[in-house]
Amino acid sequence: MAEAVAAFYAIETAVEAAAVSALAVSGATVPLHAKFQKVNGAPSTAAAVKGSTTHVVKNKLYIVGGEAAEPIDDHGIHVLSFAPDFGSSRTTLSQPLDLDYELQKPEFAIEQRPLQAHSKHLEEDVSVAKDLSHRHSWARNKHASAAVDDKIYVLGGVFAGSNKLRKSNTEHIIPLDTILAFDTLRSTYSAIAANTSKSTEGIPEPRYSASCTSSPNPSSVPALQGEGPTIEAHGTIFLHGGYDVSGQPLHDTWTFDIGTRAWHKFPTIVEEALHDRSSPGQISYVDGRLWYVNSSTVMYLDLSERQPLSDDDIPPVSESLSTGRVGSGQWQVVYPTPEADPAVPAEKYKTKSATAAKADSIPTEPTNHVAPVTTGAGRLYLVTCSSTNPQQMHLFQIPSSAQTAASVKDTIRDKTSSAISALSDDWKSGKHEWSKIEVLRSTKEEGELKIPSTDLEDFSVATWEEYGNKLVFWGGKTETDDYKNEGWVLQLD
Repeated sequence: MAEAVAAFYAIETAVEAAAVSALAVSGATVPLHAKFQKVNGAPSTAAAVKGSTTHVVKNKLYIVGGEAAEPIDDHGIHVLSFAPDFGSSRTTLSQPLDLDYELQKPEFAIEQRPLQAHSKHLEEDVSVAKDLSHRHSWARNKHASAAVDDKIYVLGGVFAGSNKLRKSNTEHIIPLDTILAFDTLRSTYSAIAANTSKSTEGIPEPRYSASCTSSPNPSSVPALQGEGPTIEAHGTIFLHGGYDVSGQPLHDTWTFDIGTRAWHKFPTIVEEALHDRSSPGQISYVDGRLWYVNSSTVMYLDLSERQPLSDDDIPPVSESLSTGRVGSGQWQVVYPTPEADPAVPAEKYKTKSATAAKADSIPTEPTNHVAPVTTGAGRLYLVTCSSTNPQQMHLFQIPSSAQTAASVKDTIRDKTSSAISALSDDWKSGKHEWSKIEVLRSTKEEGELKIPSTDLEDFSVATWEEYGNKLVFWGGKTETDDYKNEGWVLQLD
């Protein structure tokens, strides 16, 4: 016991101020509470959709694609504008929000980005891009999309009106050889054709309901003479899973470098490590790591950001990617906890029964949405949500951002709890642990709060970069086929 006490005082001496703070707030860091605020529907009934994707960019909610109850004649992007000070000002959560609405119809803009590499026939490229084919249409659902700065990139999915997928027929699934890039500042779009000569592993097979996330890195690339994006186009798109034309789940992961327009394939997730193989799972990029979540299984790939100097400086894809090196080149499993090291290569993973956590604290359904959130001071979480019940949400705590108050606090908690066995589990940092999010139905200040229906499914979820503890839900439909023209702002405290 004397050694344990000595270890505790050594920690306290090293970071005295942080230790005092940790002692003062030695309660558990999870769970969080959720409060919903309703967003009233758009004037256009075309915004009542399921299977759309949504993004919040500079306090504007962009709703892309989706399937409506009736055929949509007027396709575009629905835009709802929050007040500039929405996140910082006090709002009455029990009162629905009425937002300014606009239906944007993006115009094609070449912006020095020819569709075909080394093309000498620019006019032909423009006419191809304006063609309302599957590749260049906003009329799609079950697609993937990601935002990088002011642009929203839209990939794949099912062409609108093609709800019945036939085996061995990819006619209605939009190929991934072309990505639409929507510029939210100009309300224009470009069509980015994949560079097949640099996509050494080929192009991902057509799919729908894939998971998509992004990184702003690399932050710039040299302009390529006669081809590709200009220097203002940058970033990386990560694509995972989805379902093929026969409805079978896919478990592959790909990266698309926007600057070079090249697809590269990530290491494949070993099936033995999957808790649920019937679902493809979801991914999210946070702080240099690509996280994978499916049911209660959590893994990550460690990506160290590195700017390549030239094509010759890029090692083989098995060792690195154009966005940076993959640390071990393998997925690392962090939950369920392996029998030995909590982060071991996936092929060495051995299933272990869940810890003594409460049964409802660990998700058991397939993960259909995952989004990163923060409660401040560097504390980071992944929020997962079932697509069949917006109130069914869980929280997985991931390592705090380096050199933040939260990371110092977590170090103190973990080292102290391991040194002094008599301390309760509340002293642990909560890192790599699951908890259930409690949805508040009323508060003393607000009274009764509105909440989405438990039978709502196929809704979309958007992160809100400016406010790390907020998410936005949109659309979906109920069991009675009621397509919802409404949204919800989720606040975590």
